[in-house]
Amino acid sequence: MSTDETTTLLQAGIAAAKAGERGKARELLQRVVAVDESNLQAWLWLSDVVNTLEDQEVCLENVLTLDPNNATARKGLDWVRAQILATPDVEPISIFPHVEMDELRQREARVSIDFSDAEFDDPLLCVYCAQPTRDEDKSCPNCHRSLYATMLKRDKPAWLWVGWTTGIVDVFYSLGLLLLLTTILASTLSAANFSDRPIEAADVVLAYFGQPGAMPRAAQTALFSVLSREVFFFRLGYAVLTALATFGLLTRRRPLYLLYVASLAASVVSVYFLATLNRAFIAAAGGAASPLQGIAQVALNELLGMFATLSSALAGALLLLRGLLVLVMEGDFEKITERLWCVIDKTVREPTTAFVRAKTHMRHGRWTLAVLYLQRAVTLQPAIADYQLALAEAYARLKRYAQSLHVLDQVERLTPGSLQVKQLREVIEQLARRTSATRPDLAGGL
Repeated sequence: MSTDETTTLLQAGIAAAKAGERGKARELLQRVVAVDESNLQAWLWLSDVVNTLEDQEVCLENVLTLDPNNATARKGLDWVRAQILATPDVEPISIFPHVEMDELRQREARVSIDFSDAEFDDPLLCVYCAQPTRDEDKSCPNCHRSLYATMLKRDKPAWLWVGWTTGIVDVFYSLGLLLLLTTILASTLSAANFSDRPIEAADVVLAYFGQPGAMPRAAQTALFSVLSREVFFFRLGYAVLTALATFGLLTRRRPLYLLYVASLAASVVSVYFLATLNRAFIAAAGGAASPLQGIAQVALNELLGMFATLSSALAGALLLLRGLLVLVMEGDFEKITERLWCVIDKTVREPTTAFVRAKTHMRHGRWTLAVLYLQRAVTLQPAIADYQLALAEAYARLKRYAQSLHVLDQVERLTPGSLQVKQLREVIEQLARRTSATRPDLAGGL
């Protein structure tokens, strides 16, 4: 790659990082440092778009190696290391059993795998089947799978959690509003002498759910004149809809984001119902039994009026805030379509990180990328049998049966007599024989 091409990639990577396109920026900057490891600017920008603290640490250490007086990198490295120390170290212990260092060194001494052939180093190889493609290809000529993938433009959401928090506040506000309103209505009806016994909030709720014995008919008529059944159930349904839409945001799926937007229309109606709540309120049915009771009736009616005014104002404020958040959150759900290059993150220095990324690619059938990450994992820690078993499977998926069987030979040195290795070997040998019978050129792998 020429100097001009490297400069172009660097500028494009920086532009993508500034635009919030972390995935695209990471890919471009990785290509720069792959050909020019002394590019200080590329390492500095790459540290801002990698996914893990460990990868950030590696990038910033490389910057300080090239420029020991770089204050930005020094400050960033101090922060990253503080975060690493404050983060519990759960990765390799949670994934693999503990292995003593002496035993690990003994195992590594029995393994010998060479990945220097650079067979998979071409960025234009199909990420699924490892066959060559052209830059202008939209799909692989061999396996016919699309060479492009649609992904979220932002790796990490910028406003989603603020929108989620506001939505949850709205849900609790709606439910709390109903609870407080039913309590005030129950107290007002009791003070208005609609019943020989005190009317409780539970009686009000039962009346809305159609229980005729909850309170006298006259009390129910007065109740529904202030807060009708339709408005009560609308508020309840609105709380449920907002809860579903808010939790749906966490999936970062656009249809659920649109549901969240649609819930704003229901919020507008909800605010309207609150603002137009009947301000006549409840008149005493049988007259006040005492002057004190008459004063209580007036006070409760005044409280009901203040409550209607304040609750509609708060609901309006929440509606305005959610409306603004919907506008800024849109970018968290925006998707882009990018070419899938056969390039891995060269900053990965932890074998467990490489293994986890390999397993992710295996789940999506990207066996070429899986092989590259597994090769890195095995290179960093060759004595873990799980890495090599996964690598053997990935090689076999790409019809590299000779490489696959060679890896299994190494696994047998680590775990003699393993039934899993025996079964996998039988499957791979059977596939190799079948391939040899139809295409002799693929019998030993390409």
